Amino acid sequence: MIEDEIYDLKYVLSDFMYPRLKAFKSKIDNNEVPTLPGFNDDFPDQNITVEERSRFWSKQLEIMIFPFEYHSYPENFEALSAEEIKERVQKGLKVFAKYFKDLWI
Repeated sequence: MIEDEIYDLKYVLSDFMYPRLKAFKSKIDNNEVPTLPGFNDDFPDQNITVEERSRFWSKQLEIMIFPFEYHSYPENFEALSAEEIKERVQKGLKVFAKYFKDLWI
């Protein structure tokens, strides 16, 4: 029921997004998808190789996965300080928003 899901929506959204972002990253890491974002703001020098772009994209996906994984499985991050978690969640959500339109295969 939708009413039950909106009580603390970040957990519902995290449970949905986390496995999908992990699967998406796996396809990127295994060169199973032929697409990469343009990264024009990230790479002013457009002579960067496809391999370098792919590594960068994988790292960005790793960063954006963190907030969703944290909200789905907080027990996996008990060794991190509250401040580090807060910083990584904020950074991950910022990167997710930046590249949201590029999450396609």
